[in-house]
Amino acid sequence: MIKGLEVRGLNQRENYKLQFNEDINIFTGKNGTGKTTVLKLIWYLISGNIEKVFEEIDFKYVKLEGDKYSLEIINQVDVTENSTTSNIEDRNTKIIFVQNDTEQKYEIPTLLLNRITRIPSKRNSIDFINELNHEISEVSGGSIFFPTFRRIEGGFSMGNNNGYMRAERFQDAISSISDSLSTSNHTFITSVSTRDIVELLTRHYANISEQTNKLHIELSTYIESKIKTYSEFSRDASYIPVQTDKGLLDNANQILHEIQDELVQISTKRESFLRPFTVLSDLINQIFQHKGIKVTDKITLGETKEAMFSDKLSAGEKQMLSFLCYNAFSQNSSIFIDEPEISLHVDWQRTLFPTLMSQSSNNQFFVATHSPFIYSKYEDKEILLSEDRGGY
Repeated sequence: MIKGLEVRGLNQRENYKLQFNEDINIFTGKNGTGKTTVLKLIWYLISGNIEKVFEEIDFKYVKLEGDKYSLEIINQVDVTENSTTSNIEDRNTKIIFVQNDTEQKYEIPTLLLNRITRIPSKRNSIDFINELNHEISEVSGGSIFFPTFRRIEGGFSMGNNNGYMRAERFQDAISSISDSLSTSNHTFITSVSTRDIVELLTRHYANISEQTNKLHIELSTYIESKIKTYSEFSRDASYIPVQTDKGLLDNANQILHEIQDELVQISTKRESFLRPFTVLSDLINQIFQHKGIKVTDKITLGETKEAMFSDKLSAGEKQMLSFLCYNAFSQNSSIFIDEPEISLHVDWQRTLFPTLMSQSSNNQFFVATHSPFIYSKYEDKEILLSEDRGGY
């Protein structure tokens, strides 16, 4: 869990000291108050993209606190009219990372750091930042970032092979953005239509199928061993003239009870594996106009009869499906959403976060929004970054 953030000199004017809720944190404020920047700052720090902080965000100081770690950066960039070349060059950026009461301190000349992080081919040349990125991305758990350009609409026919190739190149370009920012447990979402959702559900469906197959093998092996045990007992009992029938019956009943207990345990495990799909199907049945969504030929959420293919959904339905699916298959993660209201009808804006939280994934949400239909539902979770919310 992310506990708090302190940042000074954000965009050369804003200072924030924020404490976060375990469930949902809603950033509001006028345009230009730094809502999106704060989301990016937190996510870059926890996802192993520290170099992007220096490349994209203007700040003097930041400290991020998690439940198992803290990360502090003192960015000594404060050039004034009275600054001389020598004292600018002497300034260092300090990075302090604390984990399990162990403190690691690093210093690097600020000008050198700024030059390196702005040259793509040089970004990986700072060894300690690479090591820090890895350590932080591991200790911070998992996360998902939904930018405003998270879902580019597909479905426009281009009519010829050249058009198809352009569409493929566009998808590749969008995917490269996601790939360059995503790390092992942290995902940056950008996709054309619902391609990423199809990949997500297909991957988890395959994993669950493998797990359930192992359960079936485990059950078959267990039953075979019990049958073998009973056969050996009945063979031995045939040499005992007294109470043979009763002994065989008691042993058979005991084995049946043991098999039933094993069946219950296997069934419980299988239901646990399938729970994300079950909850998704129930929600789609409740929320969507089409009671079923066909993801692939093998995967359908909700009712199978008259199910609609996912790429045929409206823009708002694709947004909602995306939030539901990623939330379903993320546990104890941090989920960042910039302007979740995009393409969503006001009714869905009202129900979005109650619905996501009903999935019981134990995720921590960070949301930047202008929508009163979202922030009015959680007044005690709102983090106002300016006196006036702006927007509606």
